[in-house]
Amino acid sequence: MRFISHVRHCRTPLVAALGLALAGCASGPSQRPVGLEGAPAAHFNTARVTLYLTDYEGHPLERARVDIEGTGDDYFRTAAFSDWSGRVSFAGLPQQIRISVYHAASQGNLTREFIVPSSGTTDLQMLVDTFR
Repeated sequence: MRFISHVRHCRTPLVAALGLALAGCASGPSQRPVGLEGAPAAHFNTARVTLYLTDYEGHPLERARVDIEGTGDDYFRTAAFSDWSGRVSFAGLPQQIRISVYHAASQGNLTREFIVPSSGTTDLQMLVDTFR
């Protein structure tokens, strides 16, 4: 509280210069707004990709780490862990992705590239080679 009251009563050139500098930040735009009619539409996938992770015997891989990264022009990266049934789901992915799966308990791993449809739900069953 003291510090605030001290600054309020301070009349130094430094405070005045700071006030002028901050006032410049609050000024309006120097150009007219740009219309969006001619702007290209942003591409956004509304599709959902659901992975079902199993070993070659059909046992679900619980707590497998799934990393997804975009392989196209846009940078994208996300990760999640599979549930008790080996299922993990992602939405809003770019069109071209690389899926990497690692299961620590069995040291199984897998990497695949995939083209994501622009809408709908895609179910992928991924068979992971494990070292059990």
